Amino acid sequence: MLSIGMPALRVISLSFPLAAYNIIRGSVMQALGSAVNSMIVSLARQLFVLLPSAMVLAMIFRADGGLPAVWYSYVIAEIVALIMTVMFYRKVRGTKIDPLPE
Repeated sequence: MLSIGMPALRVISLSFPLAAYNIIRGSVMQALGSAVNSMIVSLARQLFVLLPSAMVLAMIFRADGGLPAVWYSYVIAEIVALIMTVMFYRKVRGTKIDPLPE
């Protein structure tokens, strides 16, 4: 378990700061009434990026065992989610925060 878990945690921990940002911005969007945007980011990260990228990385690096490369799918998924979160948050900010009077 340690031979698999230690390398996995080293790679997956690279995505923790990105995940924290995505969670915070997703919560802000939910609080501002744009929960659908947050849900889209979560679904895209889990279903449309994480699973396919894990499968592709496992197939590409099959000769090397595949598993160490699969852990990078978490980082890829968080980067894509970060891009989506920034785009959605800019839209929410422009429509709901910026129009507020000072």
